[in-house]
Amino acid sequence: MSAQELPREPSAWSPTPHLGDRVRKPGRHLNGEAIRACIEEGVRHQLGNGYVATEQWVDGIHYRLVLDPQSREVVTGYPQGIDRETALANGWTEGQLRNVREAIRREKRRDR
Repeated sequence: MSAQELPREPSAWSPTPHLGDRVRKPGRHLNGEAIRACIEEGVRHQLGNGYVATEQWVDGIHYRLVLDPQSREVVTGYPQGIDRETALANGWTEGQLRNVREAIRREKRRDR
């Protein structure tokens, strides 16, 4: 099944414990709205390891989820970018955006 053929209904996917940790971790600002938007509307592509990434902008924050098509699980999720003006216009504070920027930096260090 191609990345585009995977279900767009959030109820078709189960979160892994790792994703739950990410949602609860302070400073990640990953929530149900971002997860739902990525699943329902996100741009999808194969990652080459059997997983699929789905990415979506939500209120000025660019999020990525990693999906496992075999188990129908959302493996992880994290912010990847910020459109500062859009985020501020949607109620984000400078402090929250600093936290998101730091989460993005940590994620990029992990990817090396």
